[in-house]
Amino acid sequence: MRHTCLLCDQEVGKVPAVPSLSSFTDWVNELEDSDLSRQRTSVEEALDQELAMADRQIKREISILEEELQQLEAMMGKESVVFKPNVIALFVGQSNNCYEMKTPKIVIGRGSQAGDRVDIDLMREMPNNKVSRKQAIVRLEGGELMLENFGRKSVYVNGKPILPGHSVQLENRQVVEICSIVLTVYIRETEERQVD
Repeated sequence: MRHTCLLCDQEVGKVPAVPSLSSFTDWVNELEDSDLSRQRTSVEEALDQELAMADRQIKREISILEEELQQLEAMMGKESVVFKPNVIALFVGQSNNCYEMKTPKIVIGRGSQAGDRVDIDLMREMPNNKVSRKQAIVRLEGGELMLENFGRKSVYVNGKPILPGHSVQLENRQVVEICSIVLTVYIRETEERQVD
């Protein structure tokens, strides 16, 4: 207990009785009840109104964003790629370069100054000397797109390796990976294809 020295005209006042509360939560609830019993000021009421308006505005914005998200998800589920005339398929790179397949056969590889012709130059996506000059050939055979691996490294289609010398049928929205370079394939529907 603390001892204090009082002046002659001072008295020790009575210590207010502390109600016996069983837990901290009871104490907090008691404190909140005492806060609620006091009169609210006009500033507090104005702040509450402002917070309520901001809350309604945020809820409205969230609702609009949710609607837009649903619309985007619906669009992504459908064919959202627009093909130019005479384009059989599109190969879209990770850097958003778009390569059109207009002929029944295209070569995917690493372009060089020696004059090796490639239709999809993977050096535009990412400089990578591990890509063969003639890494893969995509052909239109019997209405289906076939990818044949001509390089020394494996080509991955949707995560499955295509070994050198082997081929696989490509389907719409598949992902082709060549030496860490990713291309997404968009194929025009068979009845829409028009090849010169």
